Amino acid sequence: MKTFEPQKMMGQLVEFQKNAFNNTYDAMLKIQEQSEKIVTVLTSGQLKTPKESQKYVDNWTMALKKQQAEFKTNVDSGFEKFKSLCEGGVEKTATKTQTPAKAKAKSAK
Repeated sequence: MKTFEPQKMMGQLVEFQKNAFNNTYDAMLKIQEQSEKIVTVLTSGQLKTPKESQKYVDNWTMALKKQQAEFKTNVDSGFEKFKSLCEGGVEKTATKTQTPAKAKAKSAK
């Protein structure tokens, strides 16, 4: 007979949520890539867009990509911390989030 393991079940639930997020995020990226292509076509050749406006569009695109990557990194980090917490790794998670000064002070005691 199998035993009920709530920590393992929570870890699986978090993994399921992470996969659902990743699939949604990937779909959103594909839509944004298509939008970027449309804007690039419209601003580069079809319309006589001033160079300054093109520069703003390029900066906006670069900022968007940077923020997307940062957002994804933060969400992935949050999922990993929560999964570790749910699977019983409370102390492991706490030591990872300590600042180097706190860790050094703790080891000096």
